[in-house]
Amino acid sequence: MTDDTSQAPAPPPAHAYRASGVIAVLFVLTAVMTALLRVLRAVAADDACASPANPKYAAAIMAALSVLALLPSLVSGILRLVVLRRLHINQVALGRTGAGDSPKWVIIGFFIPILCWFHAHDVVTRLWRFSGPSVEREARVPWVLRMWAPIWALSGMVAGVASVLDGREREPALCGAVADWLAFGAGLESLDVLIFAGFVFAMRARQRAMHRVLCAPTMGALFGHVPDGTGEPPRR
Repeated sequence: MTDDTSQAPAPPPAHAYRASGVIAVLFVLTAVMTALLRVLRAVAADDACASPANPKYAAAIMAALSVLALLPSLVSGILRLVVLRRLHINQVALGRTGAGDSPKWVIIGFFIPILCWFHAHDVVTRLWRFSGPSVEREARVPWVLRMWAPIWALSGMVAGVASVLDGREREPALCGAVADWLAFGAGLESLDVLIFAGFVFAMRARQRAMHRVLCAPTMGALFGHVPDGTGEPPRR
């Protein structure tokens, strides 16, 4: 007679959930900083159109704000991928193999043009669907989460349009257009960050709940298999 408990996947240790929470907080901070710098860039562009007395000074201010926004934007993008990979690893370790492909593909898919829009939607919805309390039944995906990927994609496209207009903002016909596009992009980015951060913290709570269920005392305790709540496999 074989012991089936050795075949059960060991849930990730508790620090794995803390790691996803820390990464999510850092992502929010860097993303908010990026959005704030882009709002300041939009205000500077609007002021330059309203009072073009010192065009060189205004251009220097706008260029500096654009450069300053690059670093937090890059960091927030990396942290977004890292936290999705962490959530995926936790999900698979908890026995929810329906979460999708390998952790590497979770990241690689975001670098494929056009496909990345559909990949982003697929990753977050799969993680949510297979994080419910029931193993047999998939969880219902909220409509707000379904809207995240289109908002994220639209935010990137708006940022691209703003960057194209940025080099032509001195043309009278385009005066003020850069400020409008930057403000629109900052609003979309803020909405993107709000939805994504809510998703990450909700997933963290759902995975911790699954962790507690897997580590709860069972009939195996009668035979010496007592879960200690750490998620480590029992010692033989």
